[in-house]
Amino acid sequence: MNEDLAELEQQAADPELWSDQERAQQVTSRMSHIRADLERVAALRRRLEDLGVMFELAADEHDADTLAEAEADLAVFS
Repeated sequence: MNEDLAELEQQAADPELWSDQERAQQVTSRMSHIRADLERVAALRRRLEDLGVMFELAADEHDADTLAEAEADLAVFS
């Protein structure tokens, strides 16, 4: 996705792109979708990292409630 975004950004930087409004719209729309997808992936990664910390804390503290919460959150990914 990052490579696709970089390619689209190069296209968007080309002044000639803007002479074709339909093509310019396609490029900018695709860029927007890719950026949104990348943000969703980043958010999921952060959430998974947080889950790892929760599992670690639950194990270290022998905390059944935190473990149950972490397992419930993990089930969302299944």
